[in-house]
Amino acid sequence: MITLYLKSKKYIFISCVLPILLIGLVGCAGKGSGVEQIVSLNIKPYKNANLGEPFYIAVYSTNREQFLTTSYFDITTKLFKDNQNKNLLSFQLILPGESKKISIYTQKNNSLGIYALFTHPSDQWKLLLVKPLKSKYNIVLKKNSIFLTTETKHWWNKIF
Repeated sequence: MITLYLKSKKYIFISCVLPILLIGLVGCAGKGSGVEQIVSLNIKPYKNANLGEPFYIAVYSTNREQFLTTSYFDITTKLFKDNQNKNLLSFQLILPGESKKISIYTQKNNSLGIYALFTHPSDQWKLLLVKPLKSKYNIVLKKNSIFLTTETKHWWNKIF
């Protein structure tokens, strides 16, 4: 009788509880693989960026191959014809001389393409941030170019 009772409890555990636990574990594993993260972009446009005229920055989820083959025309066409593109993460107006902080919500396994839509772009009009992404990037916009910088603000920078 005791053996039958233990076997029935074991059967109930295996047939009812175990599948629920496995479903929970599989669900958690699925979410962990594409976890979202917030990436902060500190944008610092110089006063002479885009010859002092306002311009836009577009941030796309991309990969190295797409980034390298994407032209200025491709980006502007995508933006103004199809603004429902799921890879477009941010589209911001930039005013020369005014710093801006942009928060991007993206998957951890994505790379980011940052495209500065200057009136007269140079060869350095776009920037690729490769995975794994950091939580913060400092970006400088000069006359008609975009650069990644390691500029750090310290208290002594305010004094000197």
